[in-house]
Amino acid sequence: MTKKSIQELSIQFASDILKIKKALLPLGEPEIAKQIIRSGTSVGANIQEAQAAESRSDFIHKMKIAQKEFKESCYWLEVLSKEHPQLEISKMNSTVKDMDRLFRIILITAYKNKTDLKNANSKK
Repeated sequence: MTKKSIQELSIQFASDILKIKKALLPLGEPEIAKQIIRSGTSVGANIQEAQAAESRSDFIHKMKIAQKEFKESCYWLEVLSKEHPQLEISKMNSTVKDMDRLFRIILITAYKNKTDLKNANSKK
């Protein structure tokens, strides 16, 4: 099994969110459907923006926004899994775990590199 990039995972996540949204509307959950679509699809959009960041700080900022939107989406998924177990949200667990792990790795690395860069610049 090949490891997926954060971009690939965010596309899979958004696709899964869109499928859940379709299932939510007949269940009478239009407000939650709007919320989870907004947060779930903005994850990948913010990751894409981070790829075009103007600086390391800008990259970190965009990735942290993506991470926050991801966490919000996870909250809604947890609520939905309790309220509507028939949606089988647990099928997304692998994608969710992989994305959470990658966010941590990316941000830890970015912060470390930012600190290393500051230390190198201060020694000049």
